[in-house]
Amino acid sequence: PRHMAFRQNLSRSGIPIVTALLVGVQIRIYLASWAPDVKIILQEQFTNWGPAILEQGEIWRLLSYGLLHVDFTHLLFNLCFLAYTGYHLERAMGRANLLILFFGSVFAGGLLSVAMAPERPSLGASGGDFGLLAATIIVGWKYWESIPIRARKYFGWALAPYLGFSILSGIQAENVDNWSHLGGLI
Repeated sequence: PRHMAFRQNLSRSGIPIVTALLVGVQIRIYLASWAPDVKIILQEQFTNWGPAILEQGEIWRLLSYGLLHVDFTHLLFNLCFLAYTGYHLERAMGRANLLILFFGSVFAGGLLSVAMAPERPSLGASGGDFGLLAATIIVGWKYWESIPIRARKYFGWALAPYLGFSILSGIQAENVDNWSHLGGLI
Protein backbone atom coordinates (compact mmCIF):
# COMPACT_ATOMS: atom_id res chain seq x y z
CA PRO A 1 0.00 0.00 0.00
CA ARG A 2 2.87 2.43 0.76
CA HIS A 3 4.39 1.87 -2.66
CA MET A 4 1.04 2.36 -4.37
CA ALA A 5 0.44 5.61 -2.47
CA PHE A 6 3.98 6.77 -3.32
CA ARG A 7 3.39 6.07 -7.02
CA GLN A 8 0.02 7.86 -6.94
CA ASN A 9 1.56 10.91 -5.30
CA LEU A 10 4.22 11.12 -8.00
CA SER A 11 1.58 10.89 -10.70
CA ARG A 12 -0.57 13.68 -9.26
CA SER A 13 -0.84 16.89 -11.18
CA GLY A 14 -1.27 20.31 -9.69
CA ILE A 15 0.76 23.04 -8.08
CA PRO A 16 3.04 22.05 -5.22
CA ILE A 17 1.84 24.60 -2.67
CA VAL A 18 4.85 24.63 -0.32
CA THR A 19 7.34 24.90 -3.19
CA ALA A 20 5.33 27.74 -4.72
CA LEU A 21 5.18 29.52 -1.35
CA LEU A 22 8.94 29.17 -0.79
CA VAL A 23 9.65 30.54 -4.25
CA GLY A 24 7.10 33.33 -3.89
CA VAL A 25 8.36 34.45 -0.49
CA GLN A 26 11.95 34.62 -1.72
CA ILE A 27 10.96 36.62 -4.79
CA ARG A 28 8.96 39.05 -2.65
CA ILE A 29 11.82 39.51 -0.19
CA TYR A 30 14.20 40.15 -3.09
CA LEU A 31 11.83 42.71 -4.62
CA ALA A 32 11.35 44.38 -1.23
CA SER A 33 15.13 44.73 -0.98
CA TRP A 34 15.00 47.22 -3.84
CA ALA A 35 13.38 49.77 -1.55
CA PRO A 36 15.76 52.34 -0.05
CA ASP A 37 17.62 51.01 3.00
CA VAL A 38 15.70 47.69 3.04
CA LYS A 39 18.57 45.73 1.50
CA ILE A 40 20.94 47.05 4.15
CA ILE A 41 18.49 46.18 6.96
CA LEU A 42 17.95 42.67 5.59
CA GLN A 43 21.67 42.05 5.28
CA GLU A 44 22.50 43.51 8.69
CA GLN A 45 19.70 41.77 10.60
CA PHE A 46 19.05 38.47 8.82
CA THR A 47 22.24 37.13 7.21
CA ASN A 48 24.07 34.17 8.69
CA TRP A 49 26.91 35.74 10.66
CA GLY A 50 28.75 34.07 13.51
CA PRO A 51 29.31 37.01 15.90
CA ALA A 52 25.61 37.99 15.85
CA ILE A 53 24.54 34.38 16.43
CA LEU A 54 27.18 33.34 18.96
CA GLU A 55 27.61 36.58 20.92
CA GLN A 56 24.20 38.22 20.64
CA GLY A 57 21.98 35.10 20.47
CA GLU A 58 20.35 36.03 17.15
CA ILE A 59 19.57 32.42 16.26
CA TRP A 60 16.85 33.34 13.74
CA ARG A 61 19.70 34.11 11.38
CA LEU A 62 20.30 30.35 10.99
CA LEU A 63 17.01 30.20 9.05
CA SER A 64 16.38 33.72 7.75
CA TYR A 65 19.56 33.84 5.67
CA GLY A 66 18.09 31.09 3.49
CA LEU A 67 15.42 33.48 2.21
CA LEU A 68 17.76 36.34 1.20
CA HIS A 69 19.65 36.85 -2.06
CA VAL A 70 22.31 39.31 -3.17
CA ASP A 71 21.33 39.82 -6.80
CA PHE A 72 19.04 38.52 -9.52
CA THR A 73 21.44 35.83 -10.78
CA HIS A 74 21.88 34.49 -7.25
CA LEU A 75 18.10 34.41 -6.82
CA LEU A 76 17.51 32.84 -10.23
CA PHE A 77 19.91 29.93 -9.77
CA ASN A 78 18.72 29.15 -6.25
CA LEU A 79 15.05 29.31 -7.19
CA CYS A 80 15.53 27.15 -10.29
CA PHE A 81 16.95 24.35 -8.14
CA LEU A 82 14.32 24.91 -5.47
CA ALA A 83 11.42 24.88 -7.92
CA TYR A 84 12.68 21.85 -9.84
CA THR A 85 13.55 19.64 -6.90
CA GLY A 86 10.79 20.96 -4.65
CA TYR A 87 8.10 20.22 -7.23
CA HIS A 88 9.03 16.55 -7.40
CA LEU A 89 9.94 16.05 -3.75
CA GLU A 90 6.75 17.67 -2.51
CA ARG A 91 4.73 15.15 -4.49
CA ALA A 92 6.93 12.27 -3.32
CA MET A 93 7.34 13.24 0.35
CA GLY A 94 4.45 15.55 1.14
CA ARG A 95 4.22 19.22 2.02
CA ALA A 96 5.28 19.07 5.66
CA ASN A 97 8.28 16.85 4.93
CA LEU A 98 9.45 19.18 2.14
CA LEU A 99 9.24 22.20 4.44
CA ILE A 100 11.13 20.37 7.19
CA LEU A 101 13.75 19.17 4.71
CA PHE A 102 14.31 22.61 3.20
CA PHE A 103 14.59 24.53 6.47
CA GLY A 104 16.47 21.66 8.13
CA SER A 105 19.04 21.86 5.33
CA VAL A 106 19.22 25.65 5.61
CA PHE A 107 19.71 25.31 9.38
CA ALA A 108 22.39 22.60 9.04
CA GLY A 109 24.17 24.67 6.40
CA GLY A 110 24.05 27.72 8.63
CA LEU A 111 25.41 25.80 11.62
CA LEU A 112 28.32 24.34 9.67
CA SER A 113 29.07 27.74 8.14
CA VAL A 114 29.12 29.44 11.56
CA ALA A 115 31.29 26.64 12.98
CA MET A 116 33.84 26.69 10.15
CA ALA A 117 33.84 30.35 9.05
CA PRO A 118 32.17 32.40 11.82
CA GLU A 119 33.50 35.78 10.68
CA ARG A 120 32.13 35.39 7.16
CA PRO A 121 28.52 36.52 6.62
CA SER A 122 26.46 34.52 4.15
CA LEU A 123 23.00 34.42 2.67
CA GLY A 124 21.01 32.51 0.07
CA ALA A 125 18.89 29.41 -0.29
CA SER A 126 21.68 27.20 -1.61
CA GLY A 127 22.11 25.25 1.64
CA GLY A 128 18.44 24.30 1.38
CA ASP A 129 18.82 23.60 -2.33
CA PHE A 130 21.72 21.24 -1.69
CA GLY A 131 19.58 19.39 0.85
CA LEU A 132 16.76 19.07 -1.68
CA LEU A 133 19.15 17.92 -4.42
CA ALA A 134 20.62 15.28 -2.11
CA ALA A 135 17.15 14.12 -1.07
CA THR A 136 16.02 13.88 -4.69
CA ILE A 137 19.01 11.70 -5.50
CA ILE A 138 18.49 9.50 -2.43
CA VAL A 139 14.73 9.12 -3.02
CA GLY A 140 15.58 7.98 -6.54
CA TRP A 141 18.09 5.42 -5.29
CA LYS A 142 15.89 4.12 -2.50
CA TYR A 143 12.55 3.99 -4.33
CA TRP A 144 13.67 3.48 -7.94
CA GLU A 145 11.36 0.51 -8.51
CA SER A 146 8.37 2.40 -7.07
CA ILE A 147 8.91 5.53 -9.15
CA PRO A 148 6.80 5.55 -12.32
CA ILE A 149 8.99 5.19 -15.40
CA ARG A 150 8.08 8.64 -16.74
CA ALA A 151 9.09 10.25 -13.41
CA ARG A 152 12.47 8.50 -13.05
CA LYS A 153 14.24 11.23 -14.98
CA TYR A 154 13.66 13.57 -12.01
CA PHE A 155 15.28 11.38 -9.35
CA GLY A 156 18.43 9.44 -8.54
CA TRP A 157 21.41 9.53 -10.85
CA ALA A 158 19.64 11.97 -13.18
CA LEU A 159 20.39 14.82 -10.74
CA ALA A 160 23.90 13.79 -9.76
CA PRO A 161 25.51 15.89 -12.56
CA TYR A 162 23.71 19.02 -11.29
CA LEU A 163 24.96 18.36 -7.80
CA GLY A 164 28.51 17.77 -9.07
CA PHE A 165 28.42 20.94 -11.18
CA SER A 166 27.14 22.97 -8.23
CA ILE A 167 29.87 21.67 -5.95
CA LEU A 168 32.62 22.37 -8.50
CA SER A 169 31.37 25.85 -9.36
CA GLY A 170 31.11 26.67 -5.64
CA ILE A 171 34.67 25.55 -4.99
CA GLN A 172 35.95 27.74 -7.82
CA ALA A 173 34.16 30.89 -6.63
CA GLU A 174 35.52 33.02 -3.80
CA ASN A 175 32.21 34.53 -2.72
CA VAL A 176 30.40 31.19 -2.22
CA ASP A 177 29.75 29.75 1.23
CA ASN A 178 30.75 26.15 0.57
CA TRP A 179 30.33 25.28 4.26
CA SER A 180 26.65 26.11 3.95
CA HIS A 181 26.43 23.96 0.81
CA LEU A 182 28.11 21.05 2.58
CA GLY A 183 25.92 21.42 5.68
CA GLY A 184 22.76 21.45 3.56
CA LEU A 185 23.98 18.47 1.58
CA ILE A 186 24.60 16.45 4.74
